Amino acid sequence: MGNAKRSLSKLIDTIDKLRLHDHLCLIYESQEDQFDAIIPFITLGLARKEQCVYIVDDNTARAISDKLRAEGIDVDAAVKSGALAITTKQETYLRNGYFDPDQMIGFLERATDSAKQAGFSALRVSGEMTWALGGDPGVEKLMEYEAKLNNFFPQKDALAICQYNRNRFSPEVIINVIRTHPLVIYGGLVCRNFYYVPPAEFLKPDQSYLEVERLLDNLLAYERNEIALKESKEELELAKKLLEQDIIERGKVEEQLRRSEKLLQSLSSQLLTFHEEERKHIAQELHDSVGQTLAALKYSVEYNLNKLRNRLEPEYIQSLEALIPKIQSAVEEVDRIGKGLWPSILDDLGIIPTISWFCREFQSTYSGIRIEHEIEIEEDAIPQNIKPAMYRILQESLNNTTKHSEADLICVSLKKTDQAIELCIKDNGKGFNVKRTLLPKNYRNGLGLISMKKRAEMQGGSFEIESDKGRGTTVRVLWPS
Repeated sequence: MGNAKRSLSKLIDTIDKLRLHDHLCLIYESQEDQFDAIIPFITLGLARKEQCVYIVDDNTARAISDKLRAEGIDVDAAVKSGALAITTKQETYLRNGYFDPDQMIGFLERATDSAKQAGFSALRVSGEMTWALGGDPGVEKLMEYEAKLNNFFPQKDALAICQYNRNRFSPEVIINVIRTHPLVIYGGLVCRNFYYVPPAEFLKPDQSYLEVERLLDNLLAYERNEIALKESKEELELAKKLLEQDIIERGKVEEQLRRSEKLLQSLSSQLLTFHEEERKHIAQELHDSVGQTLAALKYSVEYNLNKLRNRLEPEYIQSLEALIPKIQSAVEEVDRIGKGLWPSILDDLGIIPTISWFCREFQSTYSGIRIEHEIEIEEDAIPQNIKPAMYRILQESLNNTTKHSEADLICVSLKKTDQAIELCIKDNGKGFNVKRTLLPKNYRNGLGLISMKKRAEMQGGSFEIESDKGRGTTVRVLWPS
């Protein structure tokens, strides 16, 4: 049942695509097959404001009217307006008591012109051809008529379906019906007819010779198509095998790339960890060794200077006193470098105090830039492994601001949402073109951004940067909470 509905739907859809000038035959074996094609054909014509003519013979006018009404057509109104005419063979094919192909084509030509003058867009005709079985004079010219119609329809805004009951016409007639129609409706399908014979050939007297020519040409064409199809299949099979092999090889390469990427990511993470540990170690060495040595040296100079102050000449005293601020400056520089490499406050107190300290230090160093920071998260809520990355991203962002942005305000926020921990650094500087900066040719200029992105991602976070010329820059990093 489902297949039958789908087939009917497909047939209606195909009939809907029929165009003006089409000449079709319907070969049916039951009234159901007949109406499945013809009723939609007429219904669609009425919907398109075409004048529809239906010539009955096997069926009565009442039967056709009832089927159209079942499809929602107001038959009486359509007949009254002239949009629908249900007529008979005596009023069409046998108007003069006999059948003449040229007279019938003349009738169709006048009907088409009349429909157009009445405001209809075209003439749509369908006739039940069983009238030709009645033995009326001239019926032997039926196929001549069908062939000549193929010269008529291309010239006029008209289309038609000629209906043939396969159970009532002889096979010989059905063969000629197929030969004289470019399109054939059969088995619920509208078929392009490769057995169609153009009227110029069909109406020639030496049909047997031409039939042999057509059959032989069709045999050659069929065989050539078979050979071409076979060659195409072989080419497709080869292409398929090559594609499958390429997919397998590509899969292996992609797997190797994935492994290499994981290994590279692991090595990069280890390298960053090593760098942080090395910085921590150097900072500790600067503080414990160089810093303390300089502090001891300053103390020793001050102590000995006090003891020798009354014994030495004033110029020697001044020379030694000049060393003390230089040594103090060296102590402070060592302390600054050490904190830059690794702030001990990060190990001792955590990331929140570190951010506050860093902002104060930054403000004191760059007095022309105002810095605001807002913390909306507890220290215990921040995983230990992301704290170094937070500090380095903050450090790199603020360094970039001083070098490039010309900003006078930086806002730093660290907060926790339902799904993430968010670090945001925003300035009101001149901004820049992010895409252009990250192009391979500008690799060196974008190295800091790439470094921050890698640091975020290695700890499972995501890195975003928004900027445009004249609109400042925002760096936003999210880590799953």
